[in-house]
Formats: sequence, C-alpha cells, structure tokens
Amino acid sequence: MVSSRSCLFLFLLFYLAVCQAVGTGRSDKVVVADIVSMDLIPNANSKELFAGGYRGVLGKIVLAGKVAEFKRVSAPLDMDILVIRSLSDDEALIGTAKGEIYRLRNDQLERVALLSEFNEPILDMAVKGDDVWAVGPRGLVANSKDKGASWNVIEIDKVRKELVLGGTEATSWFFGVSNVDADSLVFNATVNGKKAIDDEDYYFNASEGSIEIVNPLDQGSDLRISFNYLPGPQFQAGDVSFNTVSFYAEKVLLAGEFGTVISFDEKTGWRSIYTELTNKESSMPYWMESNVKGQNIILVGAGGVASFSADAGETWVSHNLDNDNGIFDAVLTADSKLIVAGAVGTIAQHNKNQWQLADRSELGLIAWLKSIVSLGDGSYLVSGGRGSMVLFKNDLWQKITLTGAN
Repeated sequence: MVSSRSCLFLFLLFYLAVCQAVGTGRSDKVVVADIVSMDLIPNANSKELFAGGYRGVLGKIVLAGKVAEFKRVSAPLDMDILVIRSLSDDEALIGTAKGEIYRLRNDQLERVALLSEFNEPILDMAVKGDDVWAVGPRGLVANSKDKGASWNVIEIDKVRKELVLGGTEATSWFFGVSNVDADSLVFNATVNGKKAIDDEDYYFNASEGSIEIVNPLDQGSDLRISFNYLPGPQFQAGDVSFNTVSFYAEKVLLAGEFGTVISFDEKTGWRSIYTELTNKESSMPYWMESNVKGQNIILVGAGGVASFSADAGETWVSHNLDNDNGIFDAVLTADSKLIVAGAVGTIAQHNKNQWQLADRSELGLIAWLKSIVSLGDGSYLVSGGRGSMVLFKNDLWQKITLTGAN
C-alpha cells in the first residue's frame, strides 16, 4: 500500500512535469544573452533572422507569435559579434569587436579578413548586391566588391564641403569641421565691390575650421564658401570613428564622431552632407546609426539626438528626444514614421511631429536595445541586452519571449 506522503510526492512530480511541458513546450529556457545585431533572412518561408552578440552568441531567431526561438550556432567564446548582415538564406557576414570579418555559411564559420591593424571593432556594415562596406574607429573604411570575399581598406584623402554664410555682417562663422586645406578654399564674396582679401577683409582659420569676417561683405555678395578637409578633431586628421554606413541612391553614406556625415560616389568623391554653421564653436552630434529610405535619411546618436532629411541630405530637421537617452538604432517605416531604440530600454516612434515613448515598465524592459529589423509586413522586431525583445506591429508594442532549446 502506498503511503499518503508518497502519493503527495508522486502528485507533485506529475504536477511539475505538466507545468514544464505546458510552460515551455519543448523544455526550452528563456535566453538572457545580449543580442547586439540581427538581420532578416530574406528568402526564409517564416520570419527568421540571423543574430549575433557578445561572447560567442550566434545563430538564427525564428519568430512565432509572442515567442521567438533562438537556434544557436557554435562560435568561439571570445568572439564578440557587433554586426551581422544576411547574404542569403544560409549565409551571412559578421563583423567582430577585434576588426575581423567572418562568413557564416551553412552554420559553419570562416574567418575572411582582419580589416583593422589596431584590432579596432567593425561597427557597421551595409550590403547591396555584391557591394559591401564596413566601418569602424580610427577612420576605418573598407569595401568589398564580391560579397565580402576580399576587401580593400580605403583611405579618405579629402572631403569636399560647401555651405553658405548666414549674413554679410562682421562676425565669426564656425563650419563644424577641422583640418581644412587652406589652398582649396573658394570664397568669392566682395567688400566695396572688390573680391574680399584674406588677412585683410577676413581671416580664415584652417586648423579649427572657421572664418572671421573683419570688414562687412557687400549686400548681395556671393556668400558661398567651399573647401576640402579631413574628418577628425583639430590637428588629428583621420582619427574619427565611423559608426554607421548606409546606401542611398547610388551613393554610400558614412556618419560618426564630430558630427561627421559624408557621402561617396565615383563621380563626385567624398562630400560633406551635414552642416551646422554657427557663430560660436559648438559640440557636434555623435552619430551612432543611420537609416535610408529613398530620399529620406534619419541619423541618431548619443544624448537622444536625431536629425531627419527628406531631400538626400540637402536640408535637415532636428527630431531630438525629450530626454538624453542615447539612441542606438533607427528605422524609417513605409509611411515615413521613425522608430528608434536605445539606452535603458528606450523604444519610441515619431508620429505627427512628436515622440511616443513605449512604457518600459509595462514591457518589462531593464536593458538597452540595439537592433531594429523590418520584418517586411509592416512590423519591426527589436532586440538588445539580456535577451530583451519587442515587436512593433499595428502601432502597438508587445514583449517577445526569447527561448532556446536546452
């Protein structure tokens, strides 16, 4: 005869087994790893994404309703993945924190190249057909014409900047860049009907990137000014972190430290497409991510800064957050709304000229959010630290539970 205590024990075991089967389905456990980067697998029948993160976190995420399953792929524990980009349904490119490029093919890793001699991180990559660009600190820019099989590291020797002074009065103007090539200056303004003379009518400071108008310029004078410069802080040309790269039209866009936003194409070379012309020296934005849709460009960065252009960088409108939380990623939706993600669980959309922040407490967000991916059906998946995952669909945010098989 079985004792009542034994019956109770057997009942508890049965109860726990049922709870586990119902609660997890396949004895799955909640994943709390940091998901730093994701990219949609375009040819997959279901919503599948390549994903990577710190300490060898690598694999595929399959989204189904309010649950996402992480199918892990073996990777070295000392591999910190900062960016992953899909090439096909079974192939992706990976950029690591040590400046390495890996190829993931059929769940197998292959080291392709080391782009940084200083082992600086690969901070972003952009893929368009066979054309791939990668960027990072210390002015790192690299390009591949064969889907990442081989790489050329590019040295930017000059960037062309064009702007228009804000008036004819005697004052100082700061261009928001340093390390200007004084011999490249083109400035045709006049004073009393004659071309303005350097060190007499104006003083051009090439190292700090400014011009002081000593004698008022003629009304109706040509206030256009152009020159070549090198990105980076004063007296440290080229020492700039490029944090983001995107394709737009037939050009490539790079952005990063010191308010740097430059574009490249074969015809015009490197050109500055962001200007903050002021009468006093200012601290330029620290851009961390960019996103492009047609002629629309969104730039976001540290301190909640966000700037939007609807004309491929000709003009910009500020859309800064109401707080100073850093923004780590942004996307432009099909109807030109902005969605951003960032520090301390910040997620928000910009709609009707105002920010609408999601309730972090309601969504249980206690970590940063880093990667936003369009799922192609009007919805967007966001991932981040400690397995944080949120879905934005039909203008609503919902928490996604990320699981992985034991």
